[in-house]
Amino acid sequence: MNKIIDSSHFFRVHIPYSVTSRDAEDNMDQPNFDEPLAVLLERDLANRYGPMVANDNLRLVLGYASKDAFRQALSRKTVPVAVFGIENRRGKFALTRDVAIWLATQRAMAINDPTRQTTGEEPVRKEVTNDVTK
Repeated sequence: MNKIIDSSHFFRVHIPYSVTSRDAEDNMDQPNFDEPLAVLLERDLANRYGPMVANDNLRLVLGYASKDAFRQALSRKTVPVAVFGIENRRGKFALTRDVAIWLATQRAMAINDPTRQTTGEEPVRKEVTNDVTK
């Protein structure tokens, strides 16, 4: 006995966030790839998180592998964007715009510096004083 199965629900693809721009009727359905990457990232992050990214979402967006790594970066003040607390709120916050600009900058640096493309890390910089490397 053969059953006919509607396979449309098996192959349904849902893309909750896309790179779009507003058309004349103010609908966000037209792709626009001519905008700078920072603007596209900011729009995507703002749709996802609003004007601020907070707590675990901030950790994930900035690429910290664990909560402890993020906490340590906060205590060492090495988080790459301005992070702040809000009175009567738990956790740390960053502006979506700042995060988007940082992400776009990181990508641009990776494209322009071949050593970062393979490792994904910043090159080691040594401080030089009086021709002596420290």
